[in-house]
Amino acid sequence: MLNLHNLKGAYQLKNQGDDFAYFYNEKSNNLIVINNIDDEEIRDVTDGTSLDAYMYLTNKLNI
Repeated sequence: MLNLHNLKGAYQLKNQGDDFAYFYNEKSNNLIVINNIDDEEIRDVTDGTSLDAYMYLTNKLNI
């Protein structure tokens, strides 16, 4: 499960491979694909996103 600050609803992990993790929210019909770079943890990827880009993404996903 992916719970992120400012993101409405929870995203369920649907598939995770060597390179990508796929999270899906059925209610909003949104899919988030996170590219795992150099075996980073998914939280490290989301925490490493700039605040402006993060807020833009979560605002679009919440619409």
